[in-house]
Amino acid sequence: MEDLSHICLTCTFLSETNNKTVSQAVVRTVHEFNIDFDSIRAFNGDNVSYMKKAFNDTLANLFPLAVFITCNSHIINLVASDFKKSFVELNEFMKCFWNLFYVPSGRKSRLLNFLESRTAKKARMPPNPTTKSWSAWFDSAIHYAEYFLVLSDFIKEEVGRGCSTASNSLLSLETMYSNQELVTKIHAQQ
Repeated sequence: MEDLSHICLTCTFLSETNNKTVSQAVVRTVHEFNIDFDSIRAFNGDNVSYMKKAFNDTLANLFPLAVFITCNSHIINLVASDFKKSFVELNEFMKCFWNLFYVPSGRKSRLLNFLESRTAKKARMPPNPTTKSWSAWFDSAIHYAEYFLVLSDFIKEEVGRGCSTASNSLLSLETMYSNQELVTKIHAQQ
């Protein structure tokens, strides 16, 4: 039999997600590809109760040599999500900074030009820290740590461009940078 352990056999969109629909989809796939039940060694799922129930109540009986494995990336994401909750000030800083670029205004190019003039190297935009990806949050924190101290000058320049049109995020960042205790705390959290 051909080794199928490294490919995706099918993609099934379920009308409902519960242990019954998951079990049915798995069994249907195994039948469709004519896979011997005894050759299945693992069922990899996330940590939700219906996946565990699908395995324990149905699939474990059909696949006697299989074990349930919780998806490692899901576990890492849960741990990272809990980890980043502790960095309240840093999260607020990154969210406010990212929000500066929602409305097209030339601010992205001004930021990149500003960073290149201050660091003498090719600048890039920070990753979006608000995505579901835990690695984007860490990458964003690292990016801001690299530029954190010079970014205060960028914020001052942007506020100086016209405070009457300054966004709430820009004004929040100005307030953050004017509070030395908060600056120290955010910098330490990076």
